[in-house]
Amino acid sequence: MATSKIRVSVPFNIEETFNCLTDHANLKNIVDQVTTSELIKVSNSSDNINGLGAVRQITFKGDLLTEKIVAWLPPETSITEPDANNAREAGYDYKVIAGNRLIADHLGVVRITETSTNTSHIAWDINLKVPIWASGEIAAYFVCRTMEKEITESIKKNLV
Repeated sequence: MATSKIRVSVPFNIEETFNCLTDHANLKNIVDQVTTSELIKVSNSSDNINGLGAVRQITFKGDLLTEKIVAWLPPETSITEPDANNAREAGYDYKVIAGNRLIADHLGVVRITETSTNTSHIAWDINLKVPIWASGEIAAYFVCRTMEKEITESIKKNLV
């Protein structure tokens, strides 16, 4: 398994950052490699259509992927134990449930930490395998490094 580790600070509070990153229909305006993004099934919860159980469909670098939200942690349900900085954390996890056959076990983990009143830090890990006998781990490593660089640059360009 390989992991892309996207790390970006943005000039928005935790609620604004969370709302921006969880607006599934808007993902194409944040990540340049996503050319289409739409919510195809609303959440199981009445609180937010983009929440737990929601399904989105995106086109990432020409590949049509269907992703399901498998964890939903809005800012008001803070998932971080209080620390010296009293930082709050929010986020969501998503899993690819259909699409690219060259990538397996794709799980995205997005966490947003409030670093000050109007600044948040995004930690977005994308875990995946490339199930090609013998060379899969090498391919997964290079796929992850490329995604890490491109998505980080996109977020910096579009949100900072």
